[in-house]
Amino acid sequence: MDGFVYNGSSDGLRRRIEELQRLDVHAFPNAAFDLLRTILECSIKAYFREKGQPLAGNNVQLKQCVDALAQEYQSQNKRRLMSLISALNRQNTTLPAHQYSTTQTALNASNHEPDMFVVDREVHEAWEHMKPILVDIVG
Repeated sequence: MDGFVYNGSSDGLRRRIEELQRLDVHAFPNAAFDLLRTILECSIKAYFREKGQPLAGNNVQLKQCVDALAQEYQSQNKRRLMSLISALNRQNTTLPAHQYSTTQTALNASNHEPDMFVVDREVHEAWEHMKPILVDIVG
């Protein structure tokens, strides 16, 4: 997580980021991948809350968070970040592993699919893809 500093006000999010920074990705790739997914979702929620525009509803999940951020980036004409969000939204599960690991589908599958198991390389790929988004919204 070199080059990333959390600058938000959520203690819970800060603690999750600190846990991820200390987690040995080689020994615990699935825990790291799952925590990375949680950090992305919570970061988006914290971003909108800080703006005074909390995402509506009690059951807001990753898809709704990413969709809201996509609208935000589109309205601000942030093309580079919009392309990263578009990549997160890819639905094609026949993508090469290095692309699939950066999708919402993969992030959700790590939580919900018993046979899904990621390796450390996929965690690193997902982080490199998400890092610019996280830097923009909570870094």
